[in-house]
Amino acid sequence: MLLVISGDKMRRKRIILGLVLLLISAVIVAGLIYFNTRRHGTTSLPLLTIADNKPNLINIDSPAIKNGSLIPVRYTCDGASLSPPLVISNIPPNVRELVLVMYDPDAPGGTFYHWLLYNIPASARITIPEALPPTPIIKGLGAQGVNSYGRIGYGPPCPPHGSKHRYVFLVLGLDVEMRLPPAMKPKELFRVIAGHVIAYGVLYGVYER
Repeated sequence: MLLVISGDKMRRKRIILGLVLLLISAVIVAGLIYFNTRRHGTTSLPLLTIADNKPNLINIDSPAIKNGSLIPVRYTCDGASLSPPLVISNIPPNVRELVLVMYDPDAPGGTFYHWLLYNIPASARITIPEALPPTPIIKGLGAQGVNSYGRIGYGPPCPPHGSKHRYVFLVLGLDVEMRLPPAMKPKELFRVIAGHVIAYGVLYGVYER
């Protein structure tokens, strides 16, 4: 009888120890996820489904827009409507090409795409200057697609009066060089690159009118 009781105690101890280790592992994983989303400012931020389950490894920053801050009027429809300067870094070595998508997840009619820039060659650090021209090809940088305004290049934030919208700059790392034609539309672009996205980075700003 004593041996049976002792065996039961050992089993209970092993079960309790296993549960404790499982709980510790869950806490560590949750902490890593929380830290990663806090570091990149993506908590509760709607990402395009094409970035689902991909690691948030790429850094995207701007000297003009602090993550989560107000977008300067200069880059909106109330100002000069210029595209903002961006810097992309910390690109994984297996990324061959990059795609930049700027979109508004708060638009009344659904996701509104403000900018498509793709065929961007991967390198250690990529600088996208301010005020890119609305041309299909940006020499030395890549190609531009058609935004939801129906125009090539950058379309400035212009939310309805009395509303505040988020504007997401999402950079996608591809595992191949696509060399896609210019003037692609969002759905066309996403259909072609689907299955080739292996990492992403995100920056966002807000604008209110």
